[in-house]
Amino acid sequence: MIRRFTYLTIIAMVLFQTVSCSFLDELAYLTLSPFEQDSEKNEVSPYDKNVDFGFVPSTYYTGQQDDYSFGNASTSVQEIYGHFDRLADGSYMTREGIGNASDGSRMYMYRLTSPTPSFTGSASSRRDKTKLKIIIICGQHGFEKSSIYGTYYFVRDLKERYMEHEVLKYFRQYADFIIIPCANPYGIDNQIYVNANGVNLNRNWPVENWTSVEGAKAGQSEFGGYSGGDQPEVKNITRVLEENKDALLVLDFHTNGSGCVEKGRLNWISMTLPDDYYRNLLIDVGNYHLCNISSAFEAMYPSEIGDETTICGYMDGSDHFSRTGYLSTYAAQQNFLSLTFEGFNGFPNSPAYSDNVKKANCELLGNYLVVMCGVLGGVTYQTP
Repeated sequence: MIRRFTYLTIIAMVLFQTVSCSFLDELAYLTLSPFEQDSEKNEVSPYDKNVDFGFVPSTYYTGQQDDYSFGNASTSVQEIYGHFDRLADGSYMTREGIGNASDGSRMYMYRLTSPTPSFTGSASSRRDKTKLKIIIICGQHGFEKSSIYGTYYFVRDLKERYMEHEVLKYFRQYADFIIIPCANPYGIDNQIYVNANGVNLNRNWPVENWTSVEGAKAGQSEFGGYSGGDQPEVKNITRVLEENKDALLVLDFHTNGSGCVEKGRLNWISMTLPDDYYRNLLIDVGNYHLCNISSAFEAMYPSEIGDETTICGYMDGSDHFSRTGYLSTYAAQQNFLSLTFEGFNGFPNSPAYSDNVKKANCELLGNYLVVMCGVLGGVTYQTP
């Protein structure tokens, strides 16, 4: 099995990095210091899509916008779609309707399509590779809006600033994205957890052996509907997944609660896959990512974070593959790599939805994705 680091090791790494890295431009060596992996893949995994990862950069991604003022607790779905629409140029980025939500409103997805990569290596070694495709879904719970804004600013960087950062150049060249920013329009407009039918969408996905939570009623946070997949929002997104079976990853982007959180909850990565070669790789991705962003956030947002000596997030998920109704569980059962990825609405020492909160959520997303591509693409990481 691939060697996995313990959480004590992670904390030790963070303390070492915090002492060693006073300036952001010194973070590059952290991204270049890979984990050791002492085993080879010895069986075919259902999650292996034979992806062409190209040449993955080893730089830390920082948001490239000058202004992060868009988005707060009361921003409407119409305003959110309006900002995404202004980025959709009909070429690199397009908008597609995917159906109506439980309140009758129209739902949309945005497709970002990279140019087909040229064979910069041996043509025979890359000819049969699958193009990298990532699906990002936001807004299942209506008051978790910083995930939407973080995704918006990441997409905006890909659209407007891709020549200004190596990570953006990489994704612009090698990756296709499907973005569903408003999975629960009614919840977003009303700043509530459930949809117009009182259903928690993230308990409604039609997983194997779906069951309702005993005693839960419409409007309560654990009510998952009357049958798996019976909600229109879930049906709409399920069709998108079925039509994009070649996608490598489904990332379900949330925020950890509705307001400000302590430092140790700024990024919650909830694993879903069963025991598998790729699960082990994603554990390494998560460990390294959390160490990386902890050092960066302490350097970039010191007053917002405070001086608490703890890592900026955590992973869990030993039982998530069996949890009923979760999007990440359903996606894993459909042979996508998947996870629930939770950012945050507010730093410990600053207001919710501040400009730096939205910038930081953008950076959480971009850095996790590029580290994932590096590890899955064969980068051999080793601790400093």
